Amino acid sequence: MAIGALKALREANILIPNDVSVISFNDTTAAKFANPALSSVHVDTHVMGTMGKQVLQQVITNEKVTPYKVVFKTSLVLRESSLN
Repeated sequence: MAIGALKALREANILIPNDVSVISFNDTTAAKFANPALSSVHVDTHVMGTMGKQVLQQVITNEKVTPYKVVFKTSLVLRESSLN
């Protein structure tokens, strides 16, 4: 979605990052190669998927799933689409 936003902003003659900054979530490989390179919040999707798999296995096997909160470590990867 953020890469689509970059395209739409360029088409509207809005300067990135001078007029608006764009930051995505998940830091995909495509973010590095977007024009301009897309700043992004990085999260370890492998760890996120592993935790999701564990919960899904509990649901499938009819185990009691107690709601709980998980906070994943993130980092901000600054690139050309935002002012540093």
